[in-house]
Amino acid sequence: MTMAAKTDVSPLRVAVVGSGFVAPHHLAGWRTLPEVELVGLASPDPARNAELARQFGIPATYADLETMLEDQRPHVLDICTPPHLHAEHAAAAARRGIHVLCQKPVAPDLETARAMRDFARQQNVRLMVHENFRFRPWYREAKRQLDCGILGEVFYVRSDGRFAGTVTSAEHPHTPWSIARQPSFVDPERLLLLESVIHQIDVCRYLFGEPSSVYAQARRISPQVKGEDLVSLSMRFGETIA
Repeated sequence: MTMAAKTDVSPLRVAVVGSGFVAPHHLAGWRTLPEVELVGLASPDPARNAELARQFGIPATYADLETMLEDQRPHVLDICTPPHLHAEHAAAAARRGIHVLCQKPVAPDLETARAMRDFARQQNVRLMVHENFRFRPWYREAKRQLDCGILGEVFYVRSDGRFAGTVTSAEHPHTPWSIARQPSFVDPERLLLLESVIHQIDVCRYLFGEPSSVYAQARRISPQVKGEDLVSLSMRFGETIA
C-alpha cells in the first residue's frame, strides 16, 4: 500500500513504536543507513526502552506514542507493535503528516487494512507494509530468471514451513518458544496465515502476480493459542479451468 507522497529530506528523521521481538531488527536496519536519524522510541516498557536506546543510540524514549510524535516530529513512524494496534498508531502518525512503515500483518482483517489505506490517502502520507521476504537475494534472482525466460513456463511451486513454536517441548515445557518470544500470538483468531504464511503468499505474488483462486484449510493444534497453527494453502495463478 504505497501512497503518492514523497520524502526526500536528509537526514530522514525516523521514530519507532514498539519494543518487542521485531523492533531490534528494524532498528538495526535503520542504523545501517547514513541518511537516517533515529530520533525516538515509544513503548510502555521503560526497561526495554532503555535497553534498546543504549544498544542503538536512540536519544529519547517515551511511554506514549502521541507524546513522542509531538516532541520529535519525525518524517517517518516505523510501527513494530502487535497487529491490533496498527490502525491506531498509523492514524496518529498520518494525522500529523508523518509517513508510516508498518510491520506485517498490516491489520487483523481486510476491512481495517482498507480503512488504514484510505485514511493515509486522505492525509496524503505514504503507508508502507514491512514485508521482507520478497527482497531476499534468492527470490530476486528467481524473479530475474522468470522475467528473462530462463526458467521457462512454471506450472508448479511448493513452499513448506515447519516448526512447532506454538506447542510445548522438553526445552520449553511451560510456554512454547514462539509465544515466549511474541506473547501477542496468544489471542488473535487468525494466527499462522497472517503471521507466517503471509511471507510465502507475498513471495508468490511477487513472482507470479495476483492469484486467480485461493483455497485454504486451517487447524489449531496448540491449546495455548486461539488461532490456527497448521495451514494448507493452494493458490492458482493465471487462468482457471472451469
